Amino acid sequence: LYDRALVGRADAPALTFEDDEGALHHDTFGALDARSTQCAAELVARGVRAGDRLALWLANSPAFIDLWLACVKVGVIVVPI
Repeated sequence: LYDRALVGRADAPALTFEDDEGALHHDTFGALDARSTQCAAELVARGVRAGDRLALWLANSPAFIDLWLACVKVGVIVVPI
């Protein structure tokens, strides 16, 4: 479902967020897709496989979204803490 949601929307705005200094940043669906794909590859390289459970302890941030999408792409069960 996530892949279909991203198809054809690479340039569409997806996120607007503030960094620690208060500057606004804008991400597109394409940027989210690229970062989560890279993160998914890193999870697989570290031995994480479909069906594994991964506990996430992160603040609400783009990194949390990237990792969540990466887990979905690999088939990992996300356990938010």
